[in-house]
Amino acid sequence: MIKKIHSIMLLISIMLIVSACQQLDTAINVLEKGKQVADKVEQANNKIKEYTDVDNLGSSLSEITNDAVNLNLLEKKLIDNENVATNKAYKVVKIVDGDTIEVEIDKVKQKIRLIGVDTPETVDPRKTVQCFGKEASNKTKELLSDKMVNLEEDKTQGNTDKYGRLLRYVFLEDGTFINKYLIYNGFAHEYTYNLPYKYQTEFKEAEKSARENKRGLWSPDSCSGITK
Repeated sequence: MIKKIHSIMLLISIMLIVSACQQLDTAINVLEKGKQVADKVEQANNKIKEYTDVDNLGSSLSEITNDAVNLNLLEKKLIDNENVATNKAYKVVKIVDGDTIEVEIDKVKQKIRLIGVDTPETVDPRKTVQCFGKEASNKTKELLSDKMVNLEEDKTQGNTDKYGRLLRYVFLEDGTFINKYLIYNGFAHEYTYNLPYKYQTEFKEAEKSARENKRGLWSPDSCSGITK
């Protein structure tokens, strides 16, 4: 009888242990499920943060891009006006001929050859005075003698020519663009030495206007465009 009671109690204990184990397993499953849910929530929060950061980054990139564009435009404007609006003016001390002058730069006299311009010759010992040469030379004297000018360099043409003359665009202080003025009014031909230069298109258009309107050396009363 006692043995039966012990057996029954042992069986009950085993059943209780099994039941407890099952409950524990269920609890563990619940905890694992909870952990999985927590992980999913954390992933979702990270995604939300990521999207938010991307939006902010997009906005920042847009602002940076706009600033870069504005800076680039400002830089281009400064380059375009290099030696024209910002640098000091230089005094013209001599007119060599229609397309060559002499200016004083830091107390040193420097010859300047106007870029993109070719006036009829007047001083070349190898050539006779060409048609409209004196008129062109006199016009340059009228415009520039003892005047203060701004000089603009063109990187595409180099600093000097083979004769050591500085290659420059020349502007009066009132903004008159001498190179273009001489071409437009028929005192010079447009001249491309080798490579295209900054104002080439403008100068060609100026020459076309002078030719079509028969100004200066293009007039039938002067050279009809033939100066050589």
